Amino acid sequence: MKLKLYGAAAVMAVFSFGTAALRPQVLEAMPTTVLALNAGDIIKVSIYGDDDRKDFHEYFNSGNHRDVLMSAFATSVVSIWHESQLELNSAGTAYSLKTKTLEDKFNLREGEKFGDQPVGSLCSGSLVAEDTVMTAGHCLKPDRRGIPCEKMKVVFGFAIKQRGVYPKEIAKSEVYSCSSVIARKVDDAGPDYALIKLDKPVESHQPIAINRGQKLEKGTELFVIGHPSGLPVKISGNARIRKVEKNGYFVTDLDTFVGNSGSPVFNAKTFLIEGILVRGATDYAYPNGDEPEAIDPRGLEWMYDPGKTHSVKQDEGRGEDATKVSEAESFIKETDAEKKFKEDLGKALKEINRKSAVDSIQRTRTAPAIYLPDTNPGRIEPAIYYPDPEEIETPVIKI
Repeated sequence: MKLKLYGAAAVMAVFSFGTAALRPQVLEAMPTTVLALNAGDIIKVSIYGDDDRKDFHEYFNSGNHRDVLMSAFATSVVSIWHESQLELNSAGTAYSLKTKTLEDKFNLREGEKFGDQPVGSLCSGSLVAEDTVMTAGHCLKPDRRGIPCEKMKVVFGFAIKQRGVYPKEIAKSEVYSCSSVIARKVDDAGPDYALIKLDKPVESHQPIAINRGQKLEKGTELFVIGHPSGLPVKISGNARIRKVEKNGYFVTDLDTFVGNSGSPVFNAKTFLIEGILVRGATDYAYPNGDEPEAIDPRGLEWMYDPGKTHSVKQDEGRGEDATKVSEAESFIKETDAEKKFKEDLGKALKEINRKSAVDSIQRTRTAPAIYLPDTNPGRIEPAIYYPDPEEIETPVIKI
């Protein structure tokens, strides 16, 4: 399938949300089975500066060429669920999702961003080959935070595609199982990754490319796509690499949360995967007496008043850690399809940059003044040249 990059209407005509659309029903909170952590556990991720997380539909409908492309990449990012959170309907065509609202799940105060949206997934991941998903190693057993491969469901399309319409069902064709673990490593002070083989090839979504032979530098611009706090997919940018560590990871200022574990971290210029989000600073802060406590309240809701998102200034806090994709590169076979994808992607980004430059010049062009002496009285008017609209070829990439 080919994706045109200019204009949301044009993209909509050829854009795939999977083989079946989600039903346009507003979510009602339902009971959920949670894989409990030990009381007092803190999973550390948070907000730096402004909260840059946005829903799929905000990027897709923005009218910005790069945003539309980023929304296309979001269709190849998965949410990872325990099988107990999905229930196949009687017709055998779709899974209902057992979820709670963000406010209810994490005991948050009313009005928190995304507070009324459904949460249910436990980790994120990315399709890097037709039957392979890359995620964080701690999302799988035997890590106490993980799910057994045989109990895992990998879901495409858990997204808000229309404002106010929350996903309640996912088509059966968009749900896959973990067949086996290709590779896995967990080092809480270093690399953390896993490659899982799916039970069948994915035909309706495009594998996305990693940056092979990467050379990371401080200041590299980034964006991330994933499922913070188990929410429908969010895209978040305006971030950079703070520090490149020798021990298989780098530190960023991405706005990420528990649930983002396994999210692909992209180079904002090349759109290639540079890393896998694995850990960071604290999610939510909860009042406890006169002092706020930064703690994950699962199992401890009764001890705390409703909390709020834990935020720091853009250049403050410990930062968010991402495993270098080079740590997992050897387990992802480079194919001719990947090479072609990168070639098409490069052409598309070049054309987007050219179009953006033309638009910028047209917006900022100054108009010289012309004096018209034959008028009564003589006056000065701007001389404006209206060129014929430039015919710009619309590139396509497969996605």
